[in-house]
Amino acid sequence: MLTMVSQEIIAQLAYRIQVAYGLRNPDFVAARMSFGVWESAAAGLLTLQRNHPEIPIDPELFVASQPLNPWSDPWGELTQAGSFARYRREVMRIIAQLRSELRSEIRYAQRQIRKGHEVRTVLAESGAKMSPLGRYIVACNAGLDDLAERMRPGAERQHRACPLYQEACRAFLPEGLYPTPRTTNLLPGLVIPAGIDLPSFSMN
Repeated sequence: MLTMVSQEIIAQLAYRIQVAYGLRNPDFVAARMSFGVWESAAAGLLTLQRNHPEIPIDPELFVASQPLNPWSDPWGELTQAGSFARYRREVMRIIAQLRSELRSEIRYAQRQIRKGHEVRTVLAESGAKMSPLGRYIVACNAGLDDLAERMRPGAERQHRACPLYQEACRAFLPEGLYPTPRTTNLLPGLVIPAGIDLPSFSMN
């Protein structure tokens, strides 16, 4: 039996999937579809995240990851095993891109440091060549805790703009140094508690 919390999660996630699908397919009439299609898609996303914790729940990105069809078929587009596989591939592609961008920033700072520039000077003068999170990473790895702490707010804002940075940073920062705590945020104000009863959904 589903708990009230899990029912609330499913309902809110399903609603966001429905809205995102309607925005992407403006000619689609949602009233013609049972709400079950959106709930099924939501259940599949939750199952994917449970099986692959590195994949966050982003209903809008999930919908955007699916190919555009000349006809609207939410059951076929959003509830099949291939739907969740496409979303996972897209998430991993974005994470890889973010990781590559951060690596380039870090290498830039390292080159400047090897030339004899002080770390603090490099981070202060890097301008658009480094993002707030890139600066934070370099400061942490240099052991400059005071500087890293001053840079934390900017790194946190960058994370909020794209939470996938958390996975991208695994190669550069120990878990405990990431600027925000790791949580399984699904929807604003909702977090899946450990051991919560969620619907089963087969990816086969």
